[in-house]
Amino acid sequence: MWEQVSPAQEPEKKQVDAIIAAPEEVSFLRRCHASKSFWFEHLVKCCMEEKPDDLRNAVCEKPCGGNVGYKPGARCMDQTHSIACGSDQKQFSSKLFCCVSTQFPNTCDYVGLWNNEKKKRFPTLPKGKGWGWMLSPTGGVKLPKQ
Repeated sequence: MWEQVSPAQEPEKKQVDAIIAAPEEVSFLRRCHASKSFWFEHLVKCCMEEKPDDLRNAVCEKPCGGNVGYKPGARCMDQTHSIACGSDQKQFSSKLFCCVSTQFPNTCDYVGLWNNEKKKRFPTLPKGKGWGWMLSPTGGVKLPKQ
């Protein structure tokens, strides 16, 4: 009776090695945390998928600073006056993906939370977990190589 049953075939070694060595799938949200440039390019989706956090909310609400609205694809340009970051004293940093003061080009010009009427902001950024690139001195968390 057992003669009719073929023995189980072992998968080829190459197939097993390929399955074991397959790169880890990186979630969208983890990519948002890992890279400021990725976050900025996908800002709306990154901010919408994240759990509420005061610090993240402040950065998501005003990624370009206090008086400049964010328009996807336009970076931080004051459309009314055609001035980057809304002031000749500021510039958009392609390295940091935020508006910076011309006097302090290594510090993003984020603003605190706005009150309920959206008229004024609290003077400092709130506390929170923030994003990976906000917490790390190197600018982000490491992702597995693809």
